[in-house]
Amino acid sequence: MTSHHPDDLSQTTFDGLHALAQQFVAAQASPGVSIAIVKDRRVVRTLEAGFADPARTTPVTADHLYEIGSISKSFTALTVLSLVDDGALHLTDTVQQHVPWFEVKSSYPPFTLRHLLDHSSGLIMGSDSWPDELAQVHALRTSETGSAPDTIFHYSNVGYMTLGVVVEAVTGRPCTDVMTERILDVVGMPDTITTITDRDRDRMAIG
Repeated sequence: MTSHHPDDLSQTTFDGLHALAQQFVAAQASPGVSIAIVKDRRVVRTLEAGFADPARTTPVTADHLYEIGSISKSFTALTVLSLVDDGALHLTDTVQQHVPWFEVKSSYPPFTLRHLLDHSSGLIMGSDSWPDELAQVHALRTSETGSAPDTIFHYSNVGYMTLGVVVEAVTGRPCTDVMTERILDVVGMPDTITTITDRDRDRMAIG
């Protein structure tokens, strides 16, 4: 494999990679997988194995979308850091500096954006089952931080939702739009979507 440039792959090599992908799907008990071979920031070949919908035996194609779960936190973090680079935010800022209505009970000093980014704010984990992230952030006023900032690592979904609210407060735009403009468009990910809607249902792979 290392003897070929990605865009110079022989059919034999490509077939071998495809066989490896099929073996991976079988070994991991995964419904399906998509692989992109990239050179110079350009996708030159793709290969797929398995099913996008096992119940219907729908084969995976290059057009299928996968839910990436908490990998999306990386994109939220990059969006926040891009605003830090621009001077619109500082890692030492508190949430209240940008979202005056934000409130959470605490016996400790206020946490900062940096603490939210590295899961050391002391916030509860939160839930993925609530459809409204803004409501979850607003509901934090009924909860209490469990530790002083920067003392304990405690994974927090709602902490990253709070970062999204901060991005929207600073930019005056939906965080998803800011993320698309500052991250996805810049690195060349036009097929990645930031919000799951019924419009894209047919393209979603079923886990």
